[in-house]
Amino acid sequence: MGLEIEPEIMKRSFCLLLCSLISPLLWSQNELDRHIEFGVDLSCIIIRAAGGDRPYWELDLVYRESQGGKDLRFRLNVNKYNWFGFQTVDQKLVEDKQPVSVSYFQTEYFPKVSYLAGIGLTKYLQNNDLPVYYGIDGNFGIGRGGTVTSRRTVMLESEEISIVDSRSANLAIVGLSPVLGLKKAFSDKLLLGIEFSIPVNLVLGKLDYQNEAGELFTRSANRLDFRMDKLLNDIVILVRF
Repeated sequence: MGLEIEPEIMKRSFCLLLCSLISPLLWSQNELDRHIEFGVDLSCIIIRAAGGDRPYWELDLVYRESQGGKDLRFRLNVNKYNWFGFQTVDQKLVEDKQPVSVSYFQTEYFPKVSYLAGIGLTKYLQNNDLPVYYGIDGNFGIGRGGTVTSRRTVMLESEEISIVDSRSANLAIVGLSPVLGLKKAFSDKLLLGIEFSIPVNLVLGKLDYQNEAGELFTRSANRLDFRMDKLLNDIVILVRF
């Protein structure tokens, strides 16, 4: 004959077991300094204000969740960077009447607004007077742009451009960004972050355009992109919640 247990006793035992499992987790959560931070990167504005310039514009929106000496990071980057890497895709001399005129059949790449997202983890150095952190972000996104094919005629005192064809070209982006940074609190709610990085991204895709014979031609856009211009990755103002 089996041992029978009253339903009420089983219910109480289950509740006690559940509480014993959850309580340590809740207690540890209270002990950790956990907070959320939102910020906007101001590096482009500061570089321009200091007399510098970048050949493209971009905007970074930053989200960080700090807990136990580590930051879980999310980033959305909106930019107009040339992910193809060059402006001229193809160019061919089609008519030479020097010194009167010279005609070229050329295809150029023009970047559009592109989107790059990042997710990563950073850790703060221990036993250090400054809040220095290091880590890595994973990048993924889409580089938007397009090709414009035209016939360009250069004359002695003028120039004529006749557009022949235009096509959209979206490129896939995936990569990594090792980061090293410093985050300093001005108050309980306001922080300043300065971060350095060299993003390395793999760009994948192709460009379609017409050649001088009116035939559809495809050129690979696959390449490895080293963003040396992003050595100063962020100057970000963060608001803590």
